Amino acid sequence: DCEGGKDETVEVCGCLPHEFQCNASVCIDAVRRCDRLDDCEDGSDEDNCETYVCPVTHFKCHNHVCIRRDKTCDFVDDCGDNSDEEFCDRRSCDFGYFACDNGECTLTSRLCDGVENCKDGSDEDPKHCAARYQCPTGLYIDRKYECDGWPECRLTKMDEAQCGSCSTAQFQCQSGQCVALTDRCDGFCDCTHCDDELSGCDSNERIYCPAPSHFRCRNDRCLPRAAVCDGVNDCRDAWGGTDELFCHPFPDCSNFTAQHGPAVFRCPEGRCLPARLVCNHKRDCVGGEDEEGCTE
Repeated sequence: DCEGGKDETVEVCGCLPHEFQCNASVCIDAVRRCDRLDDCEDGSDEDNCETYVCPVTHFKCHNHVCIRRDKTCDFVDDCGDNSDEEFCDRRSCDFGYFACDNGECTLTSRLCDGVENCKDGSDEDPKHCAARYQCPTGLYIDRKYECDGWPECRLTKMDEAQCGSCSTAQFQCQSGQCVALTDRCDGFCDCTHCDDELSGCDSNERIYCPAPSHFRCRNDRCLPRAAVCDGVNDCRDAWGGTDELFCHPFPDCSNFTAQHGPAVFRCPEGRCLPARLVCNHKRDCVGGEDEEGCTE
């Protein structure tokens, strides 16, 4: 109402409830208080931060700085004393991921590739690179997966090639890799150069996988009947393997009911089948015995 608008100035009216008054003429937003930046000309917005209470939208660091709450636990030291990264409930890294020193997860395939994928750069730390096995393609894998029977170097499989002599239950590839005897002539190249499928294999038998002498896995591996229900996951198409599905050591299928319901049929190879799998027009026994004598 005053000609010069003095009746509405900071000097007369002060600042709004969500603002901080720097001087007689300047107000700043309260969220800019104690943020390590001098927003007032005299720096008064950074005074007495020890006793200042941050807005509810902000987190107060141990060094009295206020930062936005969405900046906490983001693997970046926004406070300056790392207090915004303490007491964070971090999940463990999944298989195929590398746990950075700051708790972050990044793909193992990005380890030691010359690019810092962890925000703290720990994926390029020489100590982590030296502690892992490098595949010929450049991929790094954890040493505990070297010579574990499962090739993590998928193209070359060289993490399984320098593992010493093969056992009597294994076939030795030209590269030195040891594969299970059931991998031989099963229709899948388990050796780097496919030598487990190139010599001494009956191609017709491998293609048609005739029952009851052979069993076809869900991933189309063709196994000899002796590999079914032998306690070994030869199919490698599931956690337990379909060649071991419903297998039970007791001839009367005792203790089977609690897990799968009433067992009404036992296959010659040792499977105990629940009622829902009998006469369902699908061969669940290796020889298809569960589909014999069905009326429908």
